[in-house]
Amino acid sequence: SATVDPDNLISETDETNNGPITGTFEVVEKVVLPVDLQMTSDMVGMSPYPSGATFSEGNKARINAAAWNNGQGPITGNVYFKFIVTEPNGNVVWDYTDSNWDFGPNETKGAWDEYTILDTHPLGTYTWSATVDPDNLISETDETNNGPITGTFEVVEKVVLPVDLQM
Repeated sequence: SATVDPDNLISETDETNNGPITGTFEVVEKVVLPVDLQMTSDMVGMSPYPSGATFSEGNKARINAAAWNNGQGPITGNVYFKFIVTEPNGNVVWDYTDSNWDFGPNETKGAWDEYTILDTHPLGTYTWSATVDPDNLISETDETNNGPITGTFEVVEKVVLPVDLQM
Protein backbone atom coordinates (compact mmCIF):
# COMPACT_ATOMS: atom_id res chain seq x y z
CA SER A 1 0.00 0.00 0.00
CA ALA A 2 1.02 3.63 -0.46
CA THR A 3 -0.12 6.78 1.34
CA VAL A 4 0.71 10.40 0.57
CA ASP A 5 1.30 12.60 3.65
CA PRO A 6 0.52 9.74 6.09
CA ASP A 7 1.07 11.94 9.17
CA ASN A 8 -1.08 14.81 7.80
CA LEU A 9 1.82 17.26 8.04
CA ILE A 10 0.52 19.24 5.06
CA SER A 11 -2.76 21.11 5.52
CA GLU A 12 -5.06 20.19 2.64
CA THR A 13 -8.63 21.01 1.60
CA ASP A 14 -9.37 17.26 1.40
CA GLU A 15 -7.47 14.96 3.79
CA THR A 16 -9.48 11.89 2.72
CA ASN A 17 -7.92 11.26 -0.71
CA ASN A 18 -4.33 10.50 0.38
CA GLY A 19 -4.76 6.76 0.54
CA PRO A 20 -3.83 4.21 1.46
CA ILE A 21 -3.97 2.82 -2.06
CA THR A 22 -3.51 -0.92 -2.09
CA GLY A 23 -2.93 -3.47 -4.80
CA THR A 24 -1.67 -6.93 -5.32
CA PHE A 25 0.86 -8.59 -7.58
CA GLU A 26 1.88 -12.13 -8.27
CA VAL A 27 5.45 -13.41 -8.26
CA VAL A 28 5.90 -15.86 -11.12
CA GLU A 29 8.67 -18.16 -12.25
CA LYS A 30 11.35 -16.38 -14.29
CA VAL A 31 11.05 -16.96 -18.03
CA VAL A 32 14.41 -17.28 -19.73
CA LEU A 33 14.21 -16.49 -23.42
CA PRO A 34 16.87 -17.90 -25.72
CA VAL A 35 19.88 -15.79 -26.71
CA ASP A 36 22.41 -16.35 -29.46
CA LEU A 37 25.48 -14.21 -30.10
CA GLN A 38 26.52 -14.39 -33.71
CA MET A 39 29.61 -13.01 -35.41
CA THR A 40 30.29 -13.30 -39.14
CA SER A 41 33.30 -12.38 -41.26
CA ASP A 42 31.65 -9.18 -42.52
CA MET A 43 31.40 -7.98 -38.90
CA VAL A 44 35.18 -8.10 -38.25
CA GLY A 45 38.15 -6.33 -39.79
CA MET A 46 41.72 -5.16 -39.38
CA SER A 47 43.01 -1.89 -40.86
CA PRO A 48 46.10 0.29 -40.54
CA TYR A 49 45.75 3.51 -38.58
CA PRO A 50 45.82 6.39 -39.25
CA SER A 51 43.81 6.28 -42.46
CA GLY A 52 46.08 5.93 -45.48
CA ALA A 53 48.89 4.38 -43.43
CA THR A 54 50.53 1.02 -44.03
CA PHE A 55 51.04 -1.82 -41.59
CA SER A 56 54.59 -0.72 -40.74
CA GLU A 57 56.78 0.37 -37.85
CA GLY A 58 55.29 3.19 -35.79
CA ASN A 59 51.80 2.83 -37.27
CA LYS A 60 48.89 1.15 -35.57
CA ALA A 61 46.87 -1.90 -36.47
CA ARG A 62 43.19 -1.40 -35.57
CA ILE A 63 40.80 -4.32 -35.19
CA ASN A 64 37.01 -3.96 -35.09
CA ALA A 65 34.48 -6.67 -34.26
CA ALA A 66 30.73 -6.70 -33.82
CA ALA A 67 28.30 -9.36 -32.69
CA TRP A 68 24.55 -9.68 -32.98
CA ASN A 69 22.14 -11.13 -30.42
CA ASN A 70 20.10 -13.29 -32.76
CA GLY A 71 17.90 -14.45 -29.86
CA GLN A 72 14.57 -13.48 -28.34
CA GLY A 73 15.95 -12.73 -24.91
CA PRO A 74 18.26 -10.01 -23.61
CA ILE A 75 21.85 -10.57 -22.55
CA THR A 76 22.58 -8.59 -19.40
CA GLY A 77 26.06 -7.83 -18.18
CA ASN A 78 29.40 -7.96 -19.97
CA VAL A 79 29.88 -9.61 -23.34
CA TYR A 80 33.57 -10.17 -24.03
CA PHE A 81 35.47 -9.89 -27.31
CA LYS A 82 38.92 -11.54 -27.64
CA PHE A 83 41.49 -10.25 -30.14
CA ILE A 84 44.75 -12.05 -30.96
CA VAL A 85 47.52 -11.12 -33.41
CA THR A 86 50.29 -13.58 -34.29
CA GLU A 87 53.62 -12.79 -36.00
CA PRO A 88 54.84 -14.71 -39.07
CA ASN A 89 57.00 -16.86 -36.74
CA GLY A 90 53.96 -17.90 -34.67
CA ASN A 91 54.56 -15.71 -31.63
CA VAL A 92 51.53 -13.93 -30.22
CA VAL A 93 52.31 -10.20 -30.24
CA TRP A 94 48.94 -9.01 -29.01
CA ASP A 95 46.27 -10.70 -26.91
CA TYR A 96 43.51 -8.37 -25.78
CA THR A 97 40.03 -8.75 -24.30
CA ASP A 98 37.46 -5.96 -24.49
CA SER A 99 33.80 -5.91 -23.52
CA ASN A 100 30.46 -4.37 -24.23
CA TRP A 101 27.30 -4.96 -22.23
CA ASP A 102 23.56 -5.52 -22.31
CA PHE A 103 22.66 -6.83 -25.77
CA GLY A 104 18.92 -6.69 -26.38
CA PRO A 105 17.16 -9.03 -28.81
CA ASN A 106 18.31 -8.37 -32.40
CA GLU A 107 20.84 -5.81 -31.14
CA THR A 108 24.34 -5.47 -32.60
CA LYS A 109 27.22 -4.06 -30.58
CA GLY A 110 30.95 -4.17 -31.00
CA ALA A 111 34.40 -3.53 -29.67
CA TRP A 112 37.67 -2.33 -31.11
CA ASP A 113 41.24 -1.70 -30.14
CA GLU A 114 44.59 -1.00 -31.72
CA TYR A 115 48.21 -1.73 -31.10
CA THR A 116 51.39 -0.09 -32.33
CA ILE A 117 53.65 -1.99 -34.71
CA LEU A 118 57.14 -1.82 -33.21
CA ASP A 119 60.53 -1.83 -34.92
CA THR A 120 61.13 -5.21 -33.23
CA HIS A 121 58.19 -6.82 -35.05
CA PRO A 122 59.36 -8.83 -38.06
CA LEU A 123 58.16 -8.06 -41.57
CA GLY A 124 55.77 -10.53 -43.13
CA THR A 125 52.26 -11.95 -42.91
CA TYR A 126 50.50 -11.64 -39.56
CA THR A 127 47.34 -13.50 -38.56
CA TRP A 128 44.57 -11.89 -36.52
CA SER A 129 41.50 -13.42 -34.91
CA ALA A 130 38.41 -12.17 -33.11
CA THR A 131 35.97 -14.14 -30.97
CA VAL A 132 32.86 -13.07 -29.05
CA ASP A 133 32.17 -14.78 -25.71
CA PRO A 134 35.50 -16.66 -25.95
CA ASP A 135 35.06 -18.44 -22.61
CA ASN A 136 31.41 -19.42 -23.27
CA LEU A 137 30.15 -17.50 -20.24
CA ILE A 138 26.78 -16.91 -21.92
CA SER A 139 24.47 -19.87 -22.46
CA GLU A 140 23.37 -19.65 -26.09
CA THR A 141 21.24 -21.66 -28.48
CA ASP A 142 24.25 -21.98 -30.82
CA GLU A 143 27.76 -21.87 -29.36
CA THR A 144 29.43 -22.50 -32.74
CA ASN A 145 28.89 -19.09 -34.38
CA ASN A 146 31.03 -16.92 -32.05
CA GLY A 147 34.26 -17.20 -34.04
CA PRO A 148 37.09 -17.14 -34.17
CA ILE A 149 36.96 -15.10 -37.34
CA THR A 150 40.50 -14.87 -38.75
CA GLY A 151 42.37 -12.91 -41.36
CA THR A 152 45.84 -11.78 -42.31
CA PHE A 153 47.71 -8.56 -42.97
CA GLU A 154 51.19 -7.80 -44.22
CA VAL A 155 53.69 -5.81 -42.15
CA VAL A 156 55.99 -4.01 -44.58
CA GLU A 157 59.11 -1.94 -44.24
CA LYS A 158 58.50 1.63 -43.15
CA VAL A 159 58.81 4.18 -45.92
CA VAL A 160 59.71 7.70 -44.86
CA LEU A 161 58.24 10.20 -47.30
CA PRO A 162 59.47 13.79 -47.57
CA VAL A 163 57.36 16.41 -45.83
CA ASP A 164 56.98 19.94 -47.13
CA LEU A 165 55.15 22.30 -44.81
CA GLN A 166 54.37 25.71 -46.25
CA MET A 167 52.85 28.85 -44.81
